[in-house]
Parts: sequence; C-alpha cells; structure tokens
Amino acid sequence: MRGELRADGSQAAALGPTDGAALVMAASAFVAKLSPLTRPPAALRELYEREPEIARVFPPFRPTPTRMVAATARGLIPPA
Repeated sequence: MRGELRADGSQAAALGPTDGAALVMAASAFVAKLSPLTRPPAALRELYEREPEIARVFPPFRPTPTRMVAATARGLIPPA
C-alpha cells in the first residue's frame, strides 16, 4: 500500500529527495531529547527506586525514537 512505511524500508523510494536529510535531523532531535532520560542524576535515580510509579511515566528509550522516526517518515510520504 502506498504511504505505508514498513520496517524493512521498502517504501523509502516514496520519500522525496530531501526527505532523507529531514529524517536524519528528526532522529537526531528525538535522540537528543530522549537520551537524558537514560542517565538521570543520582537524586532522580533514588526517587525512581523509592517511587517506581514515577519512573514508569517515562517511555522505554529504544522503541520510542524508533516509533517517532517511523511516524515522521510516514508523514513525509506524499498521499496516493
């Protein structure tokens, strides 16, 4: 189906000539914003250990940028 970006990248040809650069910039921005969550300061680590429900509001790192980049890529594909 046109407009669907599959995990194997088979729809990459549907992206425009500058969309690859846009995707790389978006991925960089997502990772830059999300990576501090993987290394919280000691005070936050202690809080998360005492109050695990607080730590649960933060999404797991690895799947989050993957989903965000995939959604961005889908948005860059022109409609059929």
